[in-house]
Order: sequence, then structure tokens, then C-alpha cells
Amino acid sequence: NGNMSVAQRGTSFTTTSAYTLDRWTFQTDLLDQYAHTVTQSTDTPEGFASSLKIEVTTSETSVETTEDLAVTHKIEAQNLQHLQAGTSSAKSLTLSFYVKSSVTGVYALHLQAVDDNKIFPTTYTINSANTWEYKTITIPPCTIATIDNDTGEGLRLTFITISGATYTGGSTGSWQSYASNLFAAGHQANVSSDGDTWLITGVQLEVGEKATAFEHEPYEATLRKASRYYTEIARADNNTAHLVGYVQTSA
Repeated sequence: NGNMSVAQRGTSFTTTSAYTLDRWTFQTDLLDQYAHTVTQSTDTPEGFASSLKIEVTTSETSVETTEDLAVTHKIEAQNLQHLQAGTSSAKSLTLSFYVKSSVTGVYALHLQAVDDNKIFPTTYTINSANTWEYKTITIPPCTIATIDNDTGEGLRLTFITISGATYTGGSTGSWQSYASNLFAAGHQANVSSDGDTWLITGVQLEVGEKATAFEHEPYEATLRKASRYYTEIARADNNTAHLVGYVQTSA
């Protein structure tokens, strides 16, 4: 759901610690004043119909050292075996996305190999306020972590929009053992004041060292893949839900 087209739970949210648009979840630590709305927005770059938009509705008075907000996508481990992580044949990856924010500056993101708790922290820069910008980041082969061949979480892609100093001081640009100061290493720009906005769409992670055009697919294909993890059951009216099941009897 890199183009933010599927939104089974709804199109507007106020949560800071749950799934919103399909496959995209929020993580927050200790933000005590901050509030926002998250919407499936029609503000998009050319060629896209939807984006995920954060708009701050209550300012965080001061971002303390252990406060943060992150937007995360989790990738199932068995879908990542072709990366050959943990071997000398491990593959490079390229991440590409379109992003727009009212707050210029340096933002952190990271890719985490969950099974062995390794992390690749890196940054990107918003150069112009309220302007869609296309970003590409090459991620070197992960030779220090394996990814289990199972239905668990294999890789976790995380975009940081707010971070205190506890999480920002580590070095970027290489695979490392996880530490708190790598979570948002290099992050400087906080989307934390009333009216601040941050939008993203066209997120694509692919094998190789060069980004290709976003792979648009039919809506029903994206919905089918998202429904592996969450399915909204349609109701015939306010009192009746249709459920799927079966009955088994002895032979």
C-alpha cells in the first residue's frame, strides 16, 4: 500500500499509536501535549490519487529527550528470502518515496532487520516547504543479520517525524546493532507545532541500487494483499454482519 490507496479502517484518525491506512502504523513515546489528525489525503504528486497526511492539531510544548513519533511499515519475513540477508550474496536495496512537509530540514528514517535486531539508519532532507519532493536512498547489503523464513516480521521501515535527543545521536549510513541513539539518528526537523503537516506516498522498496518508477497495480490487487493482515467485514445493515466459516462433521 505504498500509494496509500487502501484504507479499510477509515480515512481520518486521531490516534498516535495504531494502524491508520492499511499496513501503516504509528509509534509514539511520551508525547504529552501533542495531538494530530491522520488522513487519506488527495493532496498528491502527479500520477498518484492518495497520500498519508499528518496534520498537527495541538503543539508539543517542548520535545523532550525521550519523546518521538514514527510511521512504520512491517514486511513479512517469508517475502524477503530473495534478499539473502546474512550471507556474502546479500542484495542491495533502494527506497524511493514522495514526501511533502511544512517543516524543512533533515528527517530520519531507518530499516530494521527484526530477527537479529540490526538497523540501517539514514536521513533525507525537505528542501522546500509545502512542496512534493522525490527521494531515493540506496541501502547496502545486510550481511550482519539473517531474516527467518516465517510469517513473522522480517524488515521494519520507519519514518521519523518527531524525535528527542536520546534517539538522534548515532551514526548513519551502515548496518549496525540496534541502539536507542540509532532509532532517529541525524534527525533535526520536528513536525510538532500546531498546523505543521507531513505527507507521504509512492513508497517503494526494491532490489538493486537504482530506483525505478513506482509500480502502480490495480486497486483490487493492493486490497487483496492488505487483507492478509486486516479484513473489514461488510455489514448488510446496522445489526447484521456477514461472516465466513465452515462446519466439519465426522466421516
